[in-house]
Amino acid sequence: MKEVAFDQDKFYPAVEPPDEANGELKNMAAKKCVDTQFKGGSERFELRKCISEDASGGGEQNLRLSFWQDIRPKTRTMCFDVSTSTVRAPVVLFGCHGMKGNQEFRYRMSTKQLFHPVSNQCMDCDPERGEIFMNPCDHSKLSQKWEWQNLNEDVIRERHHKEVDL
Repeated sequence: MKEVAFDQDKFYPAVEPPDEANGELKNMAAKKCVDTQFKGGSERFELRKCISEDASGGGEQNLRLSFWQDIRPKTRTMCFDVSTSTVRAPVVLFGCHGMKGNQEFRYRMSTKQLFHPVSNQCMDCDPERGEIFMNPCDHSKLSQKWEWQNLNEDVIRERHHKEVDL
């Protein structure tokens, strides 16, 4: 096996490596959290009051930035997916495939942005309406700044040590 599938552990580890981040994902402009609300494939989701601040609203806010570099609800295999590179491109849920592409996101610790390499854009929102979408990256926009409840900075540095925008 070591000769046939020498890199298997890199792409399909027997034990999944730790998340880069997990828990609530809060937007700094809206002061609300991403809530996927248990929605299905190709459905949009929005920002809602954080469950940690008010548990009465319910919702699905326990997210993870996984080893596959996708963002998904902790207990499901649906991922954030962006299929266009237009301004205000929608972010929807789609079945996780682990192939990066439309589902790859990188957290830029220095600017608190969620960068989507395929579209070369950052996750943004309308703080008033709670709508989530993609826009050209602008590190000065508060609506593009996101805070994870639990951020594993060491794991992010280790996985992305070649990138200068950490």
